[in-house]
Amino acid sequence: MTHTSPPPEEDGRVERWTDAVLLLSGSVPSYLAVTLILLGLLTCYAVTYRLGGAGSVAPGWFALVVLTAAARFRYVGALIVSAAATGLAGASLRRIAG
Repeated sequence: MTHTSPPPEEDGRVERWTDAVLLLSGSVPSYLAVTLILLGLLTCYAVTYRLGGAGSVAPGWFALVVLTAAARFRYVGALIVSAAATGLAGASLRRIAG
């Protein structure tokens, strides 16, 4: 008989990986999660700015940061980060483009 290992979803690896990526694990302090989310917003802004602004690049990458904040901090986090992303991706990048 051949011994087979359990699928990844049965031994918890997938859950641990998604928790780490989405900053959900209790081992990631809130201040670190906030810092990483802010870095994500600034990175999205810098990349979009460098590539020519919202006129030439769709600023949809900000949605990944908003979803991460929503997963970690629920509705309040999603609202705050989406407002910041709207300000960064909306008005400021459109002025640059046009």
